[in-house]
Amino acid sequence: ADHGENETPGPTLNRPPLLSARARYQHATSIVSIPEEARGDIDRQQEDNNARPHRRMISRFAQFAARRALVRPSVSRPAVSFFSTEETPVPGFGKGKTSTGIVGLPVDPDAVSKIVVKYQELLDKMAASDMPETAQYRMDLEKIARFRIKIAMENPDDPDLVEDLVQCGQVEELVKQADDEMEVLDMYLSTRMWELVASEDDADDFEV
Repeated sequence: ADHGENETPGPTLNRPPLLSARARYQHATSIVSIPEEARGDIDRQQEDNNARPHRRMISRFAQFAARRALVRPSVSRPAVSFFSTEETPVPGFGKGKTSTGIVGLPVDPDAVSKIVVKYQELLDKMAASDMPETAQYRMDLEKIARFRIKIAMENPDDPDLVEDLVQCGQVEELVKQADDEMEVLDMYLSTRMWELVASEDDADDFEV
């Protein structure tokens, strides 16, 4: 049987209509007791804002810029504190050096002392070899090695000055250059390269 005619409709929800911001304001002011003078000031301010929306945008932008300025790091107020020393270190230099900026080459606090050791090893290996003292490669390498040893020994606690005087990179790079030069020297000695160079020089002397 069809009982549709006997069914009673369920309760309906009375939802309030959606109101605009201005309508909500008017509804609120009609409920809350606001002095006439204050209400007039509020109305005038709201009308002024509606008439000049660009002012609201500028105001919001100014507030946003002010908040960003408060948290933006600067030279006088760095975002990260690196060390606590007598002088504020600059990252990348002196006591504040945290990276060489070269992939695979870490900071080495003992680089200056290693310069002395490694370049002396080059001199010792050449001295123990049968490479003639007049070989151009030996003369050039001895000159470079002795100069770098001298600078490092005179400035053991000032890697920045060592770098400025040598003018061939950071102290860590100078150590790496000594390691690379040792490989070249081993190759030079094993192949007796000075003899090949001398023979080529003699051949050039006879060219017309």
